[in-house]
Amino acid sequence: MRTADDVISRIRWDPSLDSSLFSVGYLDRFLGLLEQPFAQFSWDAELCSVDCSQELAVPRHRIQYFNCGGRRVWDRAARLDRVFGSTGDPLDPLCAEQGEEGNTTLRAGNDQQPPGSPMHEAGSNLQETGSADGEAGSGGLETCGGSDLRPLTQRLSLSPRMTEGQDGDKPGGATEQEEEQEKQMMEEEMVEGGMTENRGRDRCPSKPTHLISVRLDGQKFIQAFKRTRELLTDSLHLSAWHWVPAETLHVTLCLLSLRGPGDVSEAVRILRDFAQEHRQLCLPPLTLSFSPWLGNFGGKVLFLSPRPLAALSSFNRVLQDRFTERGLLHSHSRSPCYQATLAKVKGRDEGRVFKRIQGTRLRFDFGAVAVDTLHLCTTGEPKRAGEYYETVSVEKLY
Repeated sequence: MRTADDVISRIRWDPSLDSSLFSVGYLDRFLGLLEQPFAQFSWDAELCSVDCSQELAVPRHRIQYFNCGGRRVWDRAARLDRVFGSTGDPLDPLCAEQGEEGNTTLRAGNDQQPPGSPMHEAGSNLQETGSADGEAGSGGLETCGGSDLRPLTQRLSLSPRMTEGQDGDKPGGATEQEEEQEKQMMEEEMVEGGMTENRGRDRCPSKPTHLISVRLDGQKFIQAFKRTRELLTDSLHLSAWHWVPAETLHVTLCLLSLRGPGDVSEAVRILRDFAQEHRQLCLPPLTLSFSPWLGNFGGKVLFLSPRPLAALSSFNRVLQDRFTERGLLHSHSRSPCYQATLAKVKGRDEGRVFKRIQGTRLRFDFGAVAVDTLHLCTTGEPKRAGEYYETVSVEKLY
């Protein structure tokens, strides 16, 4: 399967493509999946020297998909490639003139590589997709698509490739090329995090320092979360270490870059003014429910999506505008993808623990959560077990 870098190169250098039609979906470590227009990215920027509050630059391995004219043309998780057709998918009409079947030469930087070059090969053409029809599972789960694996497939949707070596795959489902890609991903993570030697800390990109969140501490949500954790841990024992503490469950609204006590005080004031104005409007509280479908980011993050998204976006847009006016909103918060993270693999050596969980529908009731209180917190881990993130300010909306 052609890489994200190949797609970027073609969009940038192929005169037959209109880059304004493309958008990019990428994985943010705090907000989850975000989508931005292709033109907003600084593709030539060095990650270790980018100021994320001013420029948008992400490592290539964080890119999850590309859309063109509202259609999905490349998807990492689904192994879909309609830009080059390297996975056997039909070319998108806008990409068909000079695709894999032609002799287009792609240019990355000052080098040119033909479509068949080994430098552009990344993985096999095997697609791992489920059926559109859901089959009821057991123990509170329903899965899309059938599988011959037993007994776990009676509870989760698993691909045979994950456990049976096929077409040269290793028993764990990872080819040598995929392992090499994983190694490269780890190296990029170290650069992005400022962990490489001789880089200079002052040149590292600014990271979000604080977040505005809605706590998910309702009894029904916590109980459903614990039942989900118990069920999946029973099936996937390695997942036991990666579930987030129940006390820290939340939905992030805004990521902030606060560079000192002055910025922190300004953020507190903005949040307090917003809450006071909201109370004066005497509006009914926004109530969130959650999709029963368990989301999966790259086999490393499990999440639920809140609903209604339109109402939540409208509510949050006002708050985002306030922080943007003061230059405090982090660039990754400009187009947030709201989610409630249930489990997250943090260690670079842990692998894609949840990769086999695809198309899973939970039959637990997570209840409704009223957005009646906002928390301004630091982005670091909680100081003590069983506590929420370090909180700077708590503002009641009603």
